[in-house]
Amino acid sequence: MIKTSKLLKVEAFQHCAAHSLHLLLTTDSIQKFSDVTDILKKCRNIVTALHFKSALIEDEVAASADKVIVSRLQDTIAKVSNILDLDTQFSATVSGDDE
Repeated sequence: MIKTSKLLKVEAFQHCAAHSLHLLLTTDSIQKFSDVTDILKKCRNIVTALHFKSALIEDEVAASADKVIVSRLQDTIAKVSNILDLDTQFSATVSGDDE
C-alpha cells in the first residue's frame, strides 16, 4: 500500500488501507472468521462513539463561547446604563442650577 501510494504520489495512505479492508470484507469473505469480524465491529463502535463524543464536545465549546460573549455584552450594557444614569443625573443637576 505504501509503495502504491508513493507511485500515485499520494502522501497519506490511510485511504488505501481503508479501501483494502473494505475489499477484504466485501469480496474476500473475511466474514467467515468471526474473531476478525468481532474486532472490526468493536473498532466501528469505538469510531462511532468517538465521532459522537467529538460532536458533543464541539457543541459544548460553542455554547461556552456563546456564554462568554453574552456575559461580556451584559457587562457592556450595564456600563452604558450606568453612564446614561449619570448623564441623566448630571442633566437634572445642571438644569436645576440654572433656575
